[in-house]
Amino acid sequence: MKNEFNEDKLARKSIALTGRIISEYGPRIAGGESCRKAAEALHHDLALCCDRAHLETFGMHPGSFLG
Repeated sequence: MKNEFNEDKLARKSIALTGRIISEYGPRIAGGESCRKAAEALHHDLALCCDRAHLETFGMHPGSFLG
């Protein structure tokens, strides 16, 4: 049976997408503005090819591990 996916092509596309996200949104701290914008861009891309794509919110408590 012939492989329907070209893994090399998919890997290159994944690396290109990662590079684009880094270039457009820069360094990101979880919960920060650039992180939210990167998530929205990924959500948009996934919504085009998936049955469902969801964005989820979460609470951040920086420094809480310091007690």
